[in-house]
Amino acid sequence: MKYFLTYLLLVQACGSVNDRVPESTKTVYPGPAEIVEDFEPVEELKPFIDLFYAQAENYGVFNLGEVDQIFVDTLEAPNAAVCEWEVESGAAVQIRYSKEIWVTMGFYQKVEMVAHEMGHCLLHRRHTPDSTVSFMRSKLHSNYDVFYYYDDMWAELFNTKESGHADHND
Repeated sequence: MKYFLTYLLLVQACGSVNDRVPESTKTVYPGPAEIVEDFEPVEELKPFIDLFYAQAENYGVFNLGEVDQIFVDTLEAPNAAVCEWEVESGAAVQIRYSKEIWVTMGFYQKVEMVAHEMGHCLLHRRHTPDSTVSFMRSKLHSNYDVFYYYDDMWAELFNTKESGHADHND
């Protein structure tokens, strides 16, 4: 009986959490990442880059420019990805992603990593405190946390008060 009541409480609690999930994110949680042995780097990054630009347009952010994005076997710890800058012009020239880390990540963590680095390179965003719900914190969220706070994280990324980008429409 005790186990039945515990089960019943868990089922009810899970149902109430789902009611708080925004409609645009009510999809089946994809579960943990699958290990990918071989992949085509351009094809692997393209959907995440396209998603970033689509979300930017949804928030009225246009003319962001582009930055080269590549995979390297590994990066110096604790980096999973880095935005490289040209010293003289201050322009972002390349984002490098650690293939070693990328292949272990879930879909939503990949969304976060690309949004985070493009936030640095194209929006000139700095890190937020690690306690915040933001793509710009220095530590990755769990795959489920990004799934759960997905819309809030995009809204925070393109918030005109937080971003230094000049092409925002108020």
